[in-house]
Amino acid sequence: MPNNKVNYKSIFLQSFLGVIGYFIFQSFNKKSVLSLGIGSADFTDYQPKYFTKQEYFKNFDIAAAYLKNWYGLSRIMDKIRIAFGSPVLISRGYEKPTNENLNDYNQCLAVDLTPQNKDVVKFKNTVQSLIDSNQIQLSEFIPLTNNNFKITVNL
Repeated sequence: MPNNKVNYKSIFLQSFLGVIGYFIFQSFNKKSVLSLGIGSADFTDYQPKYFTKQEYFKNFDIAAAYLKNWYGLSRIMDKIRIAFGSPVLISRGYEKPTNENLNDYNQCLAVDLTPQNKDVVKFKNTVQSLIDSNQIQLSEFIPLTNNNFKITVNL
């Protein structure tokens, strides 16, 4: 005759182990999270507010391998634009690789920006303030000629 007695301890233990297993699996299955200053965001979900892919990539095909870098870079560019309070233009963006040596522009890790109003002193001070307050992290912030500034990130 079969035993119709329910073993609640066994059911509880199996359920508990199932929940623990689920959370362990989920922790290994998470998307990468990019830290860009205060807080962090899933960079593939970020939609730039002030810059478009067309401005950065021009007529080049978007390099799928480096697209995630574009989202991280554009988030930093948006932070700069918001803090600056005036339009900022991309003067040099993505460049298609011409040989085997990749540079930061080929990998969507660099951009040259220029303040549209030509107030380079305010622009430089704004970016430096964002760096000093840890709101953005840059590998390079270099003043160039013609009111341009090179910004390089290390994502």
